[in-house]
Amino acid sequence: MKKITLDEWIRLSSEQRDEIKEKWKENWNEWCYLLDEAIESFKDKYGEIQEISDVNPAYGCESVTPSYAVSRLTTEPWISVTTSLKENEFIKELPPEYAHFKVVQEPFGSIGRKYLKEWVIALKNLLGWSEEKTISWAEEHHSDDLAGENEWFDHEFPCHYITELLVPKDKLILLGGLERVKFLEKIEVAIYAHNPSPLSENYDWVATRKRVNDVLKGIDASLPV
Repeated sequence: MKKITLDEWIRLSSEQRDEIKEKWKENWNEWCYLLDEAIESFKDKYGEIQEISDVNPAYGCESVTPSYAVSRLTTEPWISVTTSLKENEFIKELPPEYAHFKVVQEPFGSIGRKYLKEWVIALKNLLGWSEEKTISWAEEHHSDDLAGENEWFDHEFPCHYITELLVPKDKLILLGGLERVKFLEKIEVAIYAHNPSPLSENYDWVATRKRVNDVLKGIDASLPV
């Protein structure tokens, strides 16, 4: 199907947009440019609002190929607006929808809780950590991030920050700079390959542990039993 412009997308009837949304499910990579253009337009109109920290595309998807070259949507895409406000505080000037994409405001406090929640669940299933141990680690290493003092913090998936914990220190130290980065990226891909949200009820941690262990085999290591 011929690619359409954002203006054309906006002018379509709801029925025509629904037809396109069905095609999104098969290969979102072919359509994500529409959301990107909507976000740029959104920034032009609302970007001067002081409380807006960042605006990003958001969607749930699963990879169809191991390389993420093709992905299938599991949720409808939306515009995610990170704000500097506290939990349950919202910018009244922002619309609930823009260019026929839902607008979701995320006060940074709620993002910090989401990251911490994912860390608690992931480290429990991968390393056997208690919730108390994870919270203690988070307070020691990411207190400023969780408080919203690092604007780049949520540009990475939550489990990006725990990959080093899954590699024995004696093995990690043997990896060179670039080699280390690429190895940790493989672990992150292994965590998210099955489902982009480890917070979902049907997340398969048994399969995830196997994928992570397959990566760790490359350095003669494994997750604790």
